[in-house]
Amino acid sequence: MATSAADVSNSSLETISDEERRWMVVGICLTKVLTPALRVLLADKMPEWYESLRQSPYEIDKQTSTKHLKKPPHSKFNFNYKSINNNSSKDKACYDYAVKDPISLAMLFLQPHMAKCNGFDESMDTSAVLTIVAQAQPFVEVSGIAKTIRDVRNEWAHCNFSHWTDANYQAALEIMKDLIGKIDLVEAVKTKILGDLDDWRQKGISDFT
Repeated sequence: MATSAADVSNSSLETISDEERRWMVVGICLTKVLTPALRVLLADKMPEWYESLRQSPYEIDKQTSTKHLKKPPHSKFNFNYKSINNNSSKDKACYDYAVKDPISLAMLFLQPHMAKCNGFDESMDTSAVLTIVAQAQPFVEVSGIAKTIRDVRNEWAHCNFSHWTDANYQAALEIMKDLIGKIDLVEAVKTKILGDLDDWRQKGISDFT
């Protein structure tokens, strides 16, 4: 009797450990639930901030090699101009320092190998999204939470299943909920995302059906 794809899939799910199951669910919550919500947040807030930085005295869209912001206002973070305007292929003396749009402003917070974004969309991965939220001025009130979730994401990416005890799993899901609860999203959207996180949390501790 032939074995169907469904039989193989069900068998695979039955043989994974609890730690593997939790790791899998954390990844789904990071990439499929949290990240899309944060992209919406960035798409809303970064253009507003960009417009404020285009005004005097900053005029970030007219910057030159002799007159440019090295850090965001009221921040110790160093902007990475190598990540915009194809500067990674140029000598530093030839950098183009003009920040021409909100996505370029966002990429100033990223290392060049991460700055491959075309917009606040699927081209901006979880690591990039969390890095921006953890550092950019519009999100200063949740920067600490975003940094903690970035650590969660980095631990998840290492694929060390033994790390995902029930305690670490629950803490990871709770900090994601904490961030969603504190960011500026439409209330109905926020409620749905929190519900999705709770649904996935339960899937991580029970059988998939």
